[in-house]
Amino acid sequence: MLAVAIAVPAASYAQANNQAIIQQLMQQIVHLQQIVQKLLSERIQPPVPLIACTQEARHCSDGSYVGRTGPKCEFAACSDLGEVSPVACTLEGKICPDGSVVGRTGPNCEFSACPR
Repeated sequence: MLAVAIAVPAASYAQANNQAIIQQLMQQIVHLQQIVQKLLSERIQPPVPLIACTQEARHCSDGSYVGRTGPKCEFAACSDLGEVSPVACTLEGKICPDGSVVGRTGPNCEFSACPR
């Protein structure tokens, strides 16, 4: 068996080894940066905050009522696009003989009829 010995100074071997390790680490850092950038770009946005609109009603010319809706709490469109007169009723309740509760409604904010 023939053995060949290569004489490499210890300092240059260590330096070459360190450079190879540094190169591998730099490649891993670049790869991790790409992963982080991808995760940040795909990040789920926080949910839109819930909006609570006032409970007023708009009286439409066909006799129906529409309430406020959407992120700007604007009145929903009347189906007839007619008269617009906002009405705000208090949030009181009336206890009916059967134990159910009805609220105020309509242009005069009268209590709804109790169920029979």
